[in-house]
Amino acid sequence: MRREGADYIWARPALLARKFRSVELRAGLPTSHAKRGTAFDYNIPAAYSNNSGR
Repeated sequence: MRREGADYIWARPALLARKFRSVELRAGLPTSHAKRGTAFDYNIPAAYSNNSGR
């Protein structure tokens, strides 16, 4: 059972990285063009299906 505020162990790492990056951009961090970040794999369908963790 999951309680509020606890880390979710089955979360998809690429999805979380994408969410964190969007928060960083909204907070004013500079954009990093032409660099593949940790959330890059989330945009590739093959990697997305392998990243489900199950």
